[in-house]
Amino acid sequence: MKLTVRNAGSSAELSAIADSGNFLRDFLTGRPVILCREEAIRALLPDNVAAYLGGDTNDMSGIRLIPMNTASGSGLAAAFLPDSITAELDGTSKRLDALIAASPSLKNEDFDALISTKLLK
Repeated sequence: MKLTVRNAGSSAELSAIADSGNFLRDFLTGRPVILCREEAIRALLPDNVAAYLGGDTNDMSGIRLIPMNTASGSGLAAAFLPDSITAELDGTSKRLDALIAASPSLKNEDFDALISTKLLK
């Protein structure tokens, strides 16, 4: 599946796989969270999200910290609400309402993003 994510005048096309085990949600808004390789979304990151990923916590506005547990450990993923997300699967497009999070655990994968199967229904 292909995801097109747009934010602040930039866009990225990501290869994504559906993950029935991705139950991540933002506690405040209830929006699901799509986990992405940081390198794949670097051009889309708001400045303060990029700064947070580098260790700077001075400006946390608009950043959602999502607690996550994976087979490799637990931590916080820095998420943000992009301008738009479109999923293309089997020749159809669907606009998604979700947050995008840079995941430190997605590094050497054959895909750029993990999306909840519930988002595709």
